[in-house]
Order: sequence, then C-alpha cells, then structure tokens
Amino acid sequence: MSWQGMLIPGAVRVLCFVWQDFYYFPQDDADLATRAIPELIKLLNDEDQVVVSQAAMMVHQLSKKEASRHAIMNSPQMVAALVRAISNSNDLESTKAAVGTLHNLSHHRQGLLAIFKSGGIPALVKLLRLVELKLS
Repeated sequence: MSWQGMLIPGAVRVLCFVWQDFYYFPQDDADLATRAIPELIKLLNDEDQVVVSQAAMMVHQLSKKEASRHAIMNSPQMVAALVRAISNSNDLESTKAAVGTLHNLSHHRQGLLAIFKSGGIPALVKLLRLVELKLS
C-alpha cells in the first residue's frame, strides 16, 4: 500500500474511486448514477462531516444531468439520506449541496413526491426557520 492509501480513510477512498469512474470511464449518466448511489448513500450517512460534504457535492453534480437526476429521485434511500444530511449537518457546504440536489429534483413531479415522502418538507421548513433566525 502506498503512503497515500494509508492516509486516506476508507469512505473517502471509496469516494475517490466513484469519481474516477465518473471522469475516466465514459458511460451512460444513468448507469453511472445507478451504480454510484448505494455507495453515496453510505457516505451521506457517515459520521465524518468531511465525508458527508464531499458525498453531498458529488450527488449535487450528478443531479445536474437529467438521466442521473431520475436515478436519484427513483432511490427513496438517496432522497432520505439527502434530507438527513440537511437535518443533521452544521456544515454550510454540505447543506448547500444537499438543498441544491433537492432543488434539481423538484423540477419533476416525481422528484417532488420523493422529497415529500422522505420527510423533506419539514426539514426544509426547519432550515428556513434557522436562516430566518440568523438574518434577524
């Protein structure tokens, strides 16, 4: 094992492998997202906020493409993991990425339904209240 391998925690290493697939192996966006979603769900549920932040940013990037967006909204576990990331994170970047993903999903009726079913509405309302308190 190289010295880099010893320094990179397991979850971040998995994230690196997913990114390598994304950049170096041309493939269908939906296929990539479908294969990456189970690992990304695990990473979004990680205790390490750095890992959660990186995973949230990756999911947000995937959600910018139509085919990947459909794969994300067809995964109730993924949408629930994004909602948990919004609810549990104190990190602004994680929150922005997770909210950005939900925003992208909300452009589709199916995405709105997935957000509703995952408890996303109360989480977003809570987030709005926090923002309102900080602004006042």
